[in-house]
Amino acid sequence: MNQDLRTEPWNVREDSFPTKPIPKNTGDIEVAKISSAWLDACRHHHVTCEAIDEARQSDYYPNRLLDIGNLESHILRLIHTKEELPAKGNRYATLSHCWGDDVSFIRLTDENMASLNNEIRPQCPPKSFTDAVITCRRLRIRYLWIDSLCIQQSGLGSEVDWQIHVAMMHTIYANGVLNLAIAHASSPDQGAFVDRDSSFIKTAFVYAPGQCCLVTISVGRYDSSTSLFRQPLFKRGWVFQERLMTPRMLIFGDDRVYWECHERTLNEYLPTGLPDSAKIFDDELSTLHVHWYTLMGYYSRTELTYPEKDKLAAVAAIARRFGCVIPGRYCAGLFESDIPIGLLWYQIIADQDRSPRYRAPTWSWASVDGSTIFNSARYAHKRGRIHYRTLANVESIAIELKEPRNPFGQVLSAELVIRGTIIQLPAVELDCLINSDCSGDSQGNGSYQNLLGLCIMDAEQQGDVHLYSIDGIILSHVGLDTYKRIGKFKGDGYPNSGPFPIEDHERRTITIV
Repeated sequence: MNQDLRTEPWNVREDSFPTKPIPKNTGDIEVAKISSAWLDACRHHHVTCEAIDEARQSDYYPNRLLDIGNLESHILRLIHTKEELPAKGNRYATLSHCWGDDVSFIRLTDENMASLNNEIRPQCPPKSFTDAVITCRRLRIRYLWIDSLCIQQSGLGSEVDWQIHVAMMHTIYANGVLNLAIAHASSPDQGAFVDRDSSFIKTAFVYAPGQCCLVTISVGRYDSSTSLFRQPLFKRGWVFQERLMTPRMLIFGDDRVYWECHERTLNEYLPTGLPDSAKIFDDELSTLHVHWYTLMGYYSRTELTYPEKDKLAAVAAIARRFGCVIPGRYCAGLFESDIPIGLLWYQIIADQDRSPRYRAPTWSWASVDGSTIFNSARYAHKRGRIHYRTLANVESIAIELKEPRNPFGQVLSAELVIRGTIIQLPAVELDCLINSDCSGDSQGNGSYQNLLGLCIMDAEQQGDVHLYSIDGIILSHVGLDTYKRIGKFKGDGYPNSGPFPIEDHERRTITIV
């Protein structure tokens, strides 16, 4: 042992310490047994998870499912649940995976639908799908929902089918018993199961002579050595929503399997985990708005292959959930009850281009790509020594939807009629963040031509020293009393200097598109 300390101080002496055998592949049956124990414990012993499960629709099934049989009967075929009711007492799992750049893998079309109803040959699905089927069979889950095989991807009726499923996505993921997430794979061909160095994830001990004990080394919730949340799947925009909607997740990483639910975050390294008591959102209105902006900030950092189509659709399920408790309409990424405060978003990189293809009005964060910040809007809802005052009011909002029955989905056009104080940007010393689609309007030296500022909010920080600030959005003229939003401004006053003289400037009603 002394020699080990000199030459290999990291070595775990299996002949001296009670180490647990770790399979060399995450597809090993022993790994599935651990996963099965996690699922049983969550469903039957987690008070929070049980309470959430009771609120779900136990008899709900998506329009289509894969019937995968069981370990004894290897069925694999597509069923239409309205025509063929799933076997009583059986639930379904969902799959989260990266499609990758090559989408030549098997997908549902109008041409192959009839054949998939009869049989899906074992050699047809990519490895990720096959591994997901194997996992479900081991966990005694009879049905599996995979987007590419349960939503029609091309052919006659595919656009209507896609719109229908976008509106149902919150229900599909919320009512599944488990979500399988293949985090490490950038395409379905890579599969869920991986070989790994089992010694790397064995429980580590420190031998303390004279203490008559072994000290176990444990880590916190996010084990940085695995970089789970930097893996390909968690960079995808659609998965952000799937992770929030599902009751529990079994995640296949690049070296181990993880578990997430409302009470625990586990992995093979810490199979009993640490209490995680995932906090349920407070239903106080101001707190809900803060949660919404926080989530959209995280979502803005993810990636979408088709942002023009998916930017709003990929969070429609989350928006629908918030819309159940936040009053007023949902308006292209913002909630009517918090406009105009919700207009005060900005981007870390202020020169992000807007796509020439319309996806959302310029006043919505969904109109641009890249990491978006909602600090001003979030702070306006937090109690403290800073008092915020709203300076503008919404008079009307008109929105044309791609699918009128889904107010949380794609937007074809929208305009916001708002009344507030208008200032010329050089009228006050401002810190401005402007998008690149206003190139030519700025001289680049802090003096702005043909740009107006709409004052949205001012703040007073109380205490020994009074500080005042003002926040607003930057507008570019596009027509008669019609503007587009191109950025955000903030003006910070000097200590004890008094608020910005709003009353000295014109108050107007304008339209922003």
